[in-house]
Amino acid sequence: MGSDKNPLMVFVHGFPDFWYSWRNQLQVFSADHQVVALDLRGYDLSDRPDGVENYKTPVLLDDIRAVIEAERKGRKVILIGHDWGAALSWLFTGQNPDLIERLVVLSVPHPGAITKELLPWNHPVAQSSASAYATKFFARGKGDNLTADDLAYWVVKPEVKRRYIEAFSKSSIPAMMNYSPSLRSTSSIPR
Repeated sequence: MGSDKNPLMVFVHGFPDFWYSWRNQLQVFSADHQVVALDLRGYDLSDRPDGVENYKTPVLLDDIRAVIEAERKGRKVILIGHDWGAALSWLFTGQNPDLIERLVVLSVPHPGAITKELLPWNHPVAQSSASAYATKFFARGKGDNLTADDLAYWVVKPEVKRRYIEAFSKSSIPAMMNYSPSLRSTSSIPR
């Protein structure tokens, strides 16, 4: 949405989510920015290739790069990420500083700090509580038994929940679950 004559903002969603989580921000920022919210692979209308190798960090970063390159027209981008999208945005920015005007991250600290902070012996109770939503999903066999309704359990408004269930019904739940090992196995963390 918005004019390609304005600054470019690219939004990257988290788990379990899809582009629609940015609907309010897109509406507001499109007045003076060009705004793009992508569906990460496996989600909603995006491609859903089989195999964990298709969800490794370099592949996901290439997807973000492809969207930015398709839209940027020489502009630097304001990259905005939430949750797993924030983790990818941190990594993308560290590897592509020449493409980034600004980075905005929600709910995920810098990868250099996350390793220390997420160690269970540093903050076992707080981290267990903060990660409970993901633990619920992974406890059921990496998505083998999850449904679209399970993934949308957290959405409160009925009309919004219906939209999430619709998107998750089109999504690949095994593909969504493939993100976790790819983010955890990242070996090059920007500092």
